[in-house]
Amino acid sequence: MADAIQRSISEAFSKVDRKDFVLPEYAAAAYEDKPLPIGYGQTISQPSTVAFMLELLEVTEGLKVLDVGSGSGWTTTLLAHLVGDAGMVTGVEPIPELVKFGQTNLAKYYPAHKARIYKATNHYGCKDRAPYDR
Repeated sequence: MADAIQRSISEAFSKVDRKDFVLPEYAAAAYEDKPLPIGYGQTISQPSTVAFMLELLEVTEGLKVLDVGSGSGWTTTLLAHLVGDAGMVTGVEPIPELVKFGQTNLAKYYPAHKARIYKATNHYGCKDRAPYDR
């Protein structure tokens, strides 16, 4: 199963272009293995860290996943690719400007019924779309 998960992650990285999730002034560095600023004191995580996290999560098709601190929407979009048509991903982000940024980026790849980013509230997660598998 580990090989299948690694193949799925590799495929997700090839289908979801990180450049679509970085600020224009950092586009030239989009493929470097380092975090990049996305504004408001936040960063888009470095690819190797995200790949390791996704591997540990063992995300497979059909799962419902919650992404806390969705930022630019890159990890949310990668997760949406991994869960496939039968799954669903919900991202939550506390910074309103990043909610909009993430939603715009996510919409380039997936419709809202498949993956969506919400403004985080004082409650954990997004109970309207719960329960979650990961």
